[in-house]
Amino acid sequence: MRQRAWPVRRIAVACGIVLFLAGLLVFLWRGPWWLDGEFLSRARLQEGGAGLVTGFRATVVQVLIGAAAVTALWFTGQNYRLARRGQVTDRFIQALERLASEEVYVRYGGVLALAQIIDDDPAQGMHATQVLAAFVRQRAPRHPAMAKAEGPSPARLPGTPDEDVQAALSTLTSGAYRRHAERDTVDLQNVHLAGANLPGADLRGIRLGRSNLTGANLTGADLAGADLTGADLSDADLRGALLDDAHLIRSLLARADLTGARLRGTDLTGADLRGAVLAGADLRDAHLSAADLRATSGLDPDAYTGTHHDHATLVPEGLET
Repeated sequence: MRQRAWPVRRIAVACGIVLFLAGLLVFLWRGPWWLDGEFLSRARLQEGGAGLVTGFRATVVQVLIGAAAVTALWFTGQNYRLARRGQVTDRFIQALERLASEEVYVRYGGVLALAQIIDDDPAQGMHATQVLAAFVRQRAPRHPAMAKAEGPSPARLPGTPDEDVQAALSTLTSGAYRRHAERDTVDLQNVHLAGANLPGADLRGIRLGRSNLTGANLTGADLAGADLTGADLSDADLRGALLDDAHLIRSLLARADLTGARLRGTDLTGADLRGAVLAGADLRDAHLSAADLRATSGLDPDAYTGTHHDHATLVPEGLET
């Protein structure tokens, strides 16, 4: 049916063009008389009316030339957009092929290629985000607890992410990149990301529940509203981090450095903060019910204004239970 439809459409288009051109010629020939036939009598034509007819026809031709130019520019713009879209698609496919490589440096190049695509075409931000998040979930080991539930775990988990995984994480959490993607689309739950280097990262709204971020560098990172339920942030560097309204329920923050961090309204219910450094930390309106704050240092009673700490295990100095 489609093969028969094409010739019919072409014939219809050709007939339409012929009819348009024929109508245009007739309009140029008889148009002046149709518009002002009484004025363009034979006598008036002899008195100079022929110039009016010529001017009318010239005006119509100029208008048609202008319309044709505008149409040509429109088609040129459409062709450019289609060509550009095709180029972006080709580059996207090439980046995906690199990410599937067995060589780490090729995968690293694939991550950089995706980042460059977003710089050139921000509309691809959502797709690239989903690809990079899936790449991290696939290439990084699973959280030990999850790995045990799903099958045999690696004999030894890495202390830092591989270079390609680190590059993907840095790209996903860069401020410039996050402007082009929805914040709640990055799901990195149950992933082993110990030792990740993400200073100043934009992690707002990212789902990191039950992830392993032990020893991670998150200085100055923005984790407002992030889901870190059950995450392991032991020995993590969170100096100056923004954790307002983040979910850190039953998370491990033992020996974490939270100097100058802001945790207003943060839910730390049941969190393990033993040995954490809290000098200058702002915990106003935070939820610390059943949290363990033994051996923490730098506690400031003023930082706990409005804090909910029922059944929390606190150090002797500072607050009283």
